[in-house]
Amino acid sequence: MKLFNKWIFALSFVLFIAGCSNTSTNPVAETAEDNILLFNNHHSTSLLQFEMILKSLLNNDRSHDYTLGLIDQFDSNNIRLIAHVTLNNMEIPGNQRHNLLVLYDNIQDFVSNINPEEIEKIDKEKLNKMIILSEELRGIDVTKINYDESVKELNDLLD
Repeated sequence: MKLFNKWIFALSFVLFIAGCSNTSTNPVAETAEDNILLFNNHHSTSLLQFEMILKSLLNNDRSHDYTLGLIDQFDSNNIRLIAHVTLNNMEIPGNQRHNLLVLYDNIQDFVSNINPEEIEKIDKEKLNKMIILSEELRGIDVTKINYDESVKELNDLLD
């Protein structure tokens, strides 16, 4: 039994030392490709959530509570964080980095400022334009094509 306890102690000690080594992996994206994949995934899902909120506001056939749930869920995720971290570590053409960061700020502010009591008063034409633009921007790869005009147009609608 003493031999078994020594083996357990030795194994625990080795695992402890291995866990404290400098070769542990960093959970933050370490390569440019990782940043691009992380941002593109984040960008698509954030804009899809935003579209779902806009479509729910546009269609009064859904429950008011459903729309408020979408808004609360979106507010609980800080979409700005991953965008700011990844975009600042990527090579992006033109002024697109700044415009995308402003877009994320504007989307978060727009959703946060939706007043549940005034949902019926939201401009339906404006919502339709925002849906079309967010659908267009959802699948982009910002490292390959410059989408400044669409980003600026959606930013203007969000103000």
